[in-house]
Amino acid sequence: GGDPPSRENEGTGEHTGLSLSLRQAFQLIDNNKDGVIDKHDLRKTYESLGISATESELEKMMSEAPGAINFTMFLTLFGEKFASVADPEELGMAFKAWDPEIKGLVDEDTIRHDLMTWGDKFTTQECDLALRDAPIYEKEGKSWIDYPNYVKVICGGEEEE
Repeated sequence: GGDPPSRENEGTGEHTGLSLSLRQAFQLIDNNKDGVIDKHDLRKTYESLGISATESELEKMMSEAPGAINFTMFLTLFGEKFASVADPEELGMAFKAWDPEIKGLVDEDTIRHDLMTWGDKFTTQECDLALRDAPIYEKEGKSWIDYPNYVKVICGGEEEE
């Protein structure tokens, strides 16, 4: 626990950091390092994660791009996916994974731990950035995120009082 993270100096280098992370992701997926992600690269990436993707799944993913998937196209595709993620219902469902009793609150330390441990691991700085606008309440000696209101903040709605 301890004190909640400082939310000073927010927004510094936000786009640069995201772009750098996407560049790293692109380079990881581009297995043969030819500057283009193709079906072979996708297959290798899935295999490295222990997932076997079918030929039709790979074809479907490749068809989302109107042409070769170079870094610029990758950013464009990622941007479209990222924009569509801000669906309040989907986002709410994601947070409910941390709220089995459906109290509308999730433990900030648990979310931070999971973001920094699983999947595309966040740094402390990325967690601070991701959670900087979250309505956080102290209760029972812990910091809790009011995720129904946080979803509204993320998706452009107004926070309820």
